[in-house]
Amino acid sequence: MALKASAEALRLTQVRDGEEFVPIDDMFDEHKQQLLEKLNAKLSGRTEKVTNPHRTDSLAWAAWVIARLGGWKGYASQRSRSWQSEYRSIKTTI
Repeated sequence: MALKASAEALRLTQVRDGEEFVPIDDMFDEHKQQLLEKLNAKLSGRTEKVTNPHRTDSLAWAAWVIARLGGWKGYASQRSRSWQSEYRSIKTTI
């Protein structure tokens, strides 16, 4: 299980910038996507700077939500999230 979460964390780190479209279905089933949608609504800020900028059907969108769960504040100017932060978020979410 830890190996799977580590691989998923690395994958999320690779796609988080959104430069390449990767479908969210590659990693999350419908039930987990619905959970991420609810979490996104709760974690999105009031301003555009702290609102998820990615398409909801992309893995980059999921990476943004999971990074917020890991403690990232949501600002593009803030230091990038590490794969360890992604890993901790995945372990607590899934």
